[in-house]
Amino acid sequence: MHNILKRIPKLILCFVLLTGLSSQLLAENIKWGAFALYEHASKRVILDGVSTKYGIGAAGIEAQITSTDKTKSISIKYGLGYHPAYSITSSGTEFTGPVEGQLFEAALQSTILSSFFDETRLQIKYNNRHVHSNNLSGVRGGINYVSTTDAKMQGYELTISKEFSISDNTLVTPFIGVNSWSLQADGNAYSSNLAIKKKVKGSNVDPIIGFTFQTQILQKDTNLGLTYRPIKADNLVETLEIYAALYF
Repeated sequence: MHNILKRIPKLILCFVLLTGLSSQLLAENIKWGAFALYEHASKRVILDGVSTKYGIGAAGIEAQITSTDKTKSISIKYGLGYHPAYSITSSGTEFTGPVEGQLFEAALQSTILSSFFDETRLQIKYNNRHVHSNNLSGVRGGINYVSTTDAKMQGYELTISKEFSISDNTLVTPFIGVNSWSLQADGNAYSSNLAIKKKVKGSNVDPIIGFTFQTQILQKDTNLGLTYRPIKADNLVETLEIYAALYF
């Protein structure tokens, strides 16, 4: 049952992408914007005895494409991030140092029910969060080590949302769904005469809930969002994502 649930979002993504290509080609409304995103975790993610500090802060560009009939939309985000004091613990040794990150998201949304006052929508989103570093350092048994790390968190999110209009240019949209995620991390630690390698990976399907708030600031379309994602690895980690975008 678990494996079936993990495949459902991927299958839906393939189907929606294929059927949505015509809407993209007929698009009449393309918006570009800048976004900032920060995700905070309640604790470290533990997988196979390795404790990793999870979280990302990124800023970048976003494009939104809306079909001519306003019932489908595609959004793409790409951002870069940096953390000056990332940390990972393996075999009782903590390695710390700066890391760089990249974020990529692609989402396709379709209206499944519409009325004069609100709309109900289905969305499938793919996200990829990648952090890497060649300059982590730690001490183990009195020996200094230099470490490299490469970690990738991927997710397929399937959500249903209901849009409520507060005024002519203000909308509130709560959503709920599932997040099929996978995390893979590779680490290497080197001293003058020893090399240690470690690879961990894990995956699960967990719930997701949140809301978006759309309005205008300085006559510019603005989106604000809050998303709660629990991540059940070897331990349960609760994450909260804050998101803001301003469109040109």
